[in-house]
Parts: sequence; C-alpha cells; structure tokens
Amino acid sequence: MDPLTICCFVFVGLFGLAVGSFLNVVIYRIPKRNFFSSTSSYCPHCHTKLKWFELIPVFSWIFLGGKCRTCKAKISIRYPLVEISNTALWLLAYAFHGLQVQTILYMIACSVLLVIAFIDTDTGSVPAGLSLTATLIGVISLICSAFIPNGILWWEHLVGGGAMGGILFLTAFVTKERAVDRHDAEVMLGLGLMIGWKLGLVALLFGSIAFGVTFAIRHVRADRTGEKRDIPLCPAIAVGAFCAILFGGLLLEHLFPL
Repeated sequence: MDPLTICCFVFVGLFGLAVGSFLNVVIYRIPKRNFFSSTSSYCPHCHTKLKWFELIPVFSWIFLGGKCRTCKAKISIRYPLVEISNTALWLLAYAFHGLQVQTILYMIACSVLLVIAFIDTDTGSVPAGLSLTATLIGVISLICSAFIPNGILWWEHLVGGGAMGGILFLTAFVTKERAVDRHDAEVMLGLGLMIGWKLGLVALLFGSIAFGVTFAIRHVRADRTGEKRDIPLCPAIAVGAFCAILFGGLLLEHLFPL
C-alpha cells in the first residue's frame, strides 16, 4: 500500500471518528427537540459543559472509565460504539469503492442511516427531517449517475426507488400507517434511489434477516418478561443498506458472473 493511500485511510478514519462524535449529539438532541439549544456538548446527567479533552472520540470515554468527570454518572457505551461504527463504515466504503463521488454519498448515507436507526430504536419513530434527508441523498445519487458513471444506470436507480419505496408507501396507505409509516417509506425510497434495484435486492435480503432476528429475540424476551414492544423497521433497513453498500456488488458478481 503506497503512502498516499495510507494517508487517505488515516484521513477518512479520523474524519469518520469526528463525524461519529457529532452523530451522538444528533441522536441525543433531535428527539428532545433541543438540537440548537446549546452549541457546547454537555453531560446528559449533570449538564456540565464538557472540556475539550472530554470530547475526543472513543478515547475520552475509555480514559474517563465510561463516567462523567464531574458527577461520576455512567456514560452509555453507545457513544463510543456509534463513533466506532461510523468510522468502520466510512473506512469500508472507501476500501470497497475508492475515492469517487458515489463513495462520498455512501458515507453520508451510512451516517444518516446510523442516526435514523438509533432514533427509531429509542423513540419508535423517525423525524421527518431525517427521512427527507435520506430521500434527498437518493435523489442526488440519481442525478449524479446521469453525469458521472458509477456502475449503476440512471434507470436502475429509478426502478430501485420506485419498487422499494413504493412497497412501503403502499403498505403505509393500506394499513393506515399502523404497520409502517410514511417516514419509513421515505427512508426506503431514498435507499432505493441511491443503490438501484440490484443492490436493493441485497438490502432487502439482509434487512429481512436482521428484522427476523430482532423479531425472534423480542418474542423470546416477551415470553419471559411479558413486555411487548413494537419492532422498529429502520434499524433493519440500515443493516440491509450497509450490507448492500459495502459488499453487495461483490456478492452479485459472485452469484451471477457474466
């Protein structure tokens, strides 16, 4: 590996960590509707503003022993996991697709889907702004495909968006949004527009597996505790999307060689 490639990986990794730290703020604040209430990060327990050395992604959590320096309250391990996950997704996207416009869109999409998945898990719903952001990324990807070749034809993007988004929009309409709502459909529409119908099949496959595993775990837990909760859909959509974006192309080439 040449020095320039190594530098690119280091840059992508460090930038991915920094963005991952910002995603934690988004995940925490958007459901509380106080995203713009403070420009500084603060402890969610005692609300003390954090110093710069408490804001270093992953490392601050480790060095502080997973606790607030001021009030000693435990800080969830989710924070470093989000940062590590975002970094890993960005590095893998760069490793699989190299430096191109589509790779940048994939990175942004992975970060947005990560936020959507965690918020949907916490609240059982997806904010309209985030679902529309996912749709916008898909539209931008479609437009770019008409001018910058990315291995997916522009009409494949359209078919992917129409099929994947259409299924959920129809389901939302028929069930009056009891099974899925329009925000789930908007996320799926954006995903289909971004990756096209072929990779969309890969996303549906792995997303269905993820949803099935989640359903089984929730069912077993409900039998033991009596607790019943709706299963959020977007985490499964995100898992399917990550699989399709990262190695979906290789999987299709292996299964259906020309």
